[in-house]
Amino acid sequence: MRQPPHTSADQGALSSDSGVGLYAAFLVAGRRFAVPAADVAEVLRDGRVNTVPRAPESLAGLLNLRGRIVPVINLQTRLGLTAPADHEGPATVHLVLQATEEWCSLLVDEILDVVEIPDSDFEQVVAQQPTDATDATRAVHAGEDGLLYLLDVKQVLRPTSRSRPAPSPPPAP
Repeated sequence: MRQPPHTSADQGALSSDSGVGLYAAFLVAGRRFAVPAADVAEVLRDGRVNTVPRAPESLAGLLNLRGRIVPVINLQTRLGLTAPADHEGPATVHLVLQATEEWCSLLVDEILDVVEIPDSDFEQVVAQQPTDATDATRAVHAGEDGLLYLLDVKQVLRPTSRSRPAPSPPPAP
């Protein structure tokens, strides 16, 4: 069953009056994802991320973006994905979004392109069991290059209950 993604009232300007949306596509762990292009503030090829003690594992840390403190979400961890064997190390590209009232940075492997996709070409994601990846995915598009998952940024930013373990106390002398 074909079903268009949520309307622009739900999250950013997804589509024009013609029923075609512009999406910023990117790679995470060998899979293609997208967010509405209107939500993208900028792309940084590298940036110093400051870790946050006892934060959820998907929160890579905080980025100081010209005085604005921006949370950095490691999408591979947040979505529960495993990188393919030929993957070349940790993601270093920041896709900085202003998709909600807050800014955020999604840590991705590679920025692909801005693509135009008709709303009618999206299909609803159907899963037997909800997972971190499916709860953050609004829709999927089957294109020539394979599947492209449309992320729900509000769900990606939703706090997770899992946190990093507390540091172990030093051994007694």
